[in-house]
Amino acid sequence: MILRFIRTMCHKVVVMYKGAIVEELDAFHLADAKHPYTKVLLSSIFEIGQDHKPLTLEEAALEA
Repeated sequence: MILRFIRTMCHKVVVMYKGAIVEELDAFHLADAKHPYTKVLLSSIFEIGQDHKPLTLEEAALEA
C-alpha cells in the first residue's frame, strides 16, 4: 500500500544515506534498487498481518 502511495505522489525517489544521495530512481522502478541502503528501506515496508523480517544493511550488501 505504501508503495502505491509513493507511486501516486512521486515521479522520482531520491535516497540519502549519511547525508549523501546514494540512489535516484523512477518511482515505478523501486524494485530495481541497487544500493544496499535502498534495499534495506524497501525491505522495512510490510503489510499488517504479514510475517516479516527486514534486511539488515549487511545482508543487503551481500546481495549486491
